[in-house]
Amino acid sequence: MLAKKWLSRLSREDFAFQQEEEDEVSDAEDADELSKWNHRKCCAATLDLMSLSLQGHMLEPLMPLIAKELEHSQWDHVESAILALGAVSEGCIAELEGRLEQAIPYLSKFLKHQKALVRSITCWTLSRYASWIIPRQHYFEGVLSGLLDCLLDSNKHVQECACSALATIEEEATTLLVPYLHPILKHMVSALNKYQRKNMLILYDAIGTLAECVTSHLNTPEYSQLLLPPLISHWGEFTGEENSLLAFSECLSSVIIAFGPSNFATAQQNSLVVPIDMGYAIALLDLVNSLLEGLGSRIEPLVANSTLVSLLHEYLLEKNFDLLHTGFALLGELARTCYGQIRPTLSAFLPVIVSNLNPAAHIGVCNNSCWALGELAIQMGANHDVRFFEPFAQEVTTRLINMLLDGSLTVSLHENVALTIGCLGLVCPSLLANVLPEFLYDWLVSCRL
Repeated sequence: MLAKKWLSRLSREDFAFQQEEEDEVSDAEDADELSKWNHRKCCAATLDLMSLSLQGHMLEPLMPLIAKELEHSQWDHVESAILALGAVSEGCIAELEGRLEQAIPYLSKFLKHQKALVRSITCWTLSRYASWIIPRQHYFEGVLSGLLDCLLDSNKHVQECACSALATIEEEATTLLVPYLHPILKHMVSALNKYQRKNMLILYDAIGTLAECVTSHLNTPEYSQLLLPPLISHWGEFTGEENSLLAFSECLSSVIIAFGPSNFATAQQNSLVVPIDMGYAIALLDLVNSLLEGLGSRIEPLVANSTLVSLLHEYLLEKNFDLLHTGFALLGELARTCYGQIRPTLSAFLPVIVSNLNPAAHIGVCNNSCWALGELAIQMGANHDVRFFEPFAQEVTTRLINMLLDGSLTVSLHENVALTIGCLGLVCPSLLANVLPEFLYDWLVSCRL
């Protein structure tokens, strides 16, 4: 999830100035106001660019102004000073080093300011200094505690900014978060029960990022009992029309991998939601793939009592390359973990695999279909099911050898082709033996990569 996010982190452009009392503004008005480009945003963006160019040279005239405005009696002056301090963080972090020991605790106090916009901009500014804060335990603990409180703020915009700031800190801190997992998870679970639709997307992102950053440290009965029941309860609430389903799928995929089979298998399982378009189908196939990776063969009873295999076959007949790419990855994983569920339908799946061994159509789809074939070949050999493969053996062999000899294809595809040829050598050795001189040298080179 670190490389692919449903919702991007908040940036400096996400903050705007409001004259009204924030807590009294409706969601629609608030969203409209925050989306506007104004002088305040323009000035902050300019400060950011200036800091990248001028670096410490701009601090001498700027810092006295910021210090003065931070002490101002009017909240909007205070808020603009905090925004400015966040805006120059990237370009001036080295020159600000000596000032941050006083500045970070001082800034943290504004997380409890009576004005929501001051609280929200403080979340963002603190996250901009995450690289300095995290290695310093005393400062880190104070900032983390303040952000967790803001995570459950009564104002939705503060919730949003706190959640985004927490996700940024997670990526920077990684396993340094392990001692604080219990309070973090406790607040996230409370947020799962509190947030509405928009902020829930950012919360899913933060939960998934946490799982990726701490990985197996999350895998304890205590954390399982705390996070999994409320998280999985959300799964049963989605319908095919929910836009947040994609964000939830990415989140749950990361959590499944972090928890592993021992804890996740004890959680309540819900029926797979049947998607209504390709986007949902891809997200859900990814999710099932993560379930297979996390649970292994323990998931077979769930697969047996579902329509997953027949649904996957239908998807593999579609012409959507993204769907095919994900679908063949899932087929290969099913072959590894639940071959008994694939076995009755081998005659239906094998022609689809063969037809997609075509790098000219889509190299990613070809790569995954080749890998799925190799996984199936291993299982067919072990279960004496070679008869299912024999009608396709000649065509498959020809296609694989042609790809192996094509120097224009990717290293990844060559590796997969070489591995699949090796797997087929166990299934139909006599067929490959007849053409071995044609590809042996290239096969050995690919195996060496």
